[in-house]
Amino acid sequence: MKATCAPSSTRSCGYGDGEKSVQSATGSLKEARFWSPEDPYLYDVYTILKVDGKVVDVNRLETGFRKAEFKGGAGTAVCVSTTSSFTQGILRTLGDEWAAVGAGYPDWMHDYTAKLIRECHGNYMR
Repeated sequence: MKATCAPSSTRSCGYGDGEKSVQSATGSLKEARFWSPEDPYLYDVYTILKVDGKVVDVNRLETGFRKAEFKGGAGTAVCVSTTSSFTQGILRTLGDEWAAVGAGYPDWMHDYTAKLIRECHGNYMR
């Protein structure tokens, strides 16, 4: 059996049963929409595994593109993508904010905590 990797075109990788390999793909993304705290845009990236021309596995990954710079020392701004800001927020210790939950936070609770931080003009959580 042969596997096929397809970054943008199909090419044969020549693997047999049980063989492992790491593959990479590169390409350009024109007019990329960068992730920022104000606009946390994510892209869907798909990896498709075909065996003998038949799709046997599909994996979807959400990812964002950003550039972060720390300019200077303590008390200076952090630049994420094109936005420069000072970090202010909270130090989160797992399990301390919500009673009887521990580290098993559901997604809605993460979103609610982030909303509370934003309402206090925070932009950082450690």
